[in-house]
Amino acid sequence: MFFSNQEKRDMIKLYYKYDRNSKTASEMYFELYPERRQPAKTLFKLLDRNLTDHGSFIKPRNKYGNRLDEITRNNIQNAVIN
Repeated sequence: MFFSNQEKRDMIKLYYKYDRNSKTASEMYFELYPERRQPAKTLFKLLDRNLTDHGSFIKPRNKYGNRLDEITRNNIQNAVIN
């Protein structure tokens, strides 16, 4: 199931707002956006992991990956949250 970047951004914001609690973030996403497709609660953690590890909502296709240094990782997380 495909979600727009805006939808993914909203998911991540809720995930951080509720202290990385996927269940609560998923419930609140449904409450705030009933007209949208509803993601599985596991998607919230996956999006966070991809942003942290790869700087993107999706994992790069490169089999070696694109690991980010700690400063870049923190800057991305801060930009998404704010």
